[in-house]
Amino acid sequence: HTPPLPPPPPPPISSSSSTPCLPCRRLSQQLWRSSLATASRLRVHLWSNGTWKSPREIQLVKTGWLKHRRVQMVESPHNAELIVWISTRSRLETEVVPPGLAPVVLLDYADGCTIHQYRGQLGNREVGYFKRSWMQRRDGIAVRRCTNDSTVQTFAYSGGVATEPYGPQDSVGYGAGPRYYTIVSTLRTSEGESAQVMKQVHSRRGIIASWTLEFVRSRQLKAHIGALHNDRSKISGYHPGPVYLSLIANASIVVTANPAQWEGDFRLWEALLSGACVFVDKMEILKHLPHPPVHRRHLVEYDPSDKEAFLALLQEFVEKPALARRIGRAGRHLVLTHHMPVDRADYILSHIPVRRHSQSSPNKRFWTEMRSSEGHTY
Repeated sequence: HTPPLPPPPPPPISSSSSTPCLPCRRLSQQLWRSSLATASRLRVHLWSNGTWKSPREIQLVKTGWLKHRRVQMVESPHNAELIVWISTRSRLETEVVPPGLAPVVLLDYADGCTIHQYRGQLGNREVGYFKRSWMQRRDGIAVRRCTNDSTVQTFAYSGGVATEPYGPQDSVGYGAGPRYYTIVSTLRTSEGESAQVMKQVHSRRGIIASWTLEFVRSRQLKAHIGALHNDRSKISGYHPGPVYLSLIANASIVVTANPAQWEGDFRLWEALLSGACVFVDKMEILKHLPHPPVHRRHLVEYDPSDKEAFLALLQEFVEKPALARRIGRAGRHLVLTHHMPVDRADYILSHIPVRRHSQSSPNKRFWTEMRSSEGHTY
């Protein structure tokens, strides 16, 4: 999606009242004062800063919370028991702090390691900060967490509305018959990109794309390697095009990679839902999510700095199409079962500190059941 504008420096972490409070804090009684509490369901309002209709981030979040059986969506933040603030910090957002007194969960979908510039203004209303770009990378290799602040929790994209053209949500994926392409990779290289974007996003992707192209040419395989630059079919921050979806849905193997300086993109989840055997560079963030994909069971992880090992993996799975197909089906099934938008909503509800202070909420039944439930709660 559109790279975010550079935010002003975040406020320093201190013990002052303007800084985000720690998970051990007690919410004020007034934050929960309400005459509309619905037993066993939580009233939630989605706050989006003016980009409501288009970006996939908003589509995914909205889909997940609407499907959660323990959530009742409300149109006004003043009638909410919880506000979910969706922020990509793009040029289309005004970044206005949600009004009212209800507790706020901030979903930070922005690229890079910056912390939301208005986080401090939430004060004691903040009950959860979830950051999609949680790991910092150096040339495609994870080096450290983006922040030492333990209240910044990991988050990830999911399968969902971007891939609805795949059809029935079954366990075999779109196109259950033989797939036309042996390998597909739509990774962008240097073509048409600025030097800054290349450095931050596509430098390592370009290398992986070149290795893959070299492999398919030497073996004369049916493949598509390269970015899609037609406006009707390229990937954008708003929706993937039909040509892109058709390519990955008709591939036996899809090769993808994360941006060079951070982890987390739509490509991984789109590829997994296609039912192809997905090759992705090693990731840290997935290890912190429930039901993480497992190497050689749901996908294939590779070292983006080791060309020889990468090519050997490709050779192995080209020679074993049945194994590739089995992994592709397992990866798709895992996403449909544990990594759809409703699963992300459930993940947030089970990780926000407000659960620890349910005694101050009139909707005590909801939080009691959230604490006692196991697995999916929707």
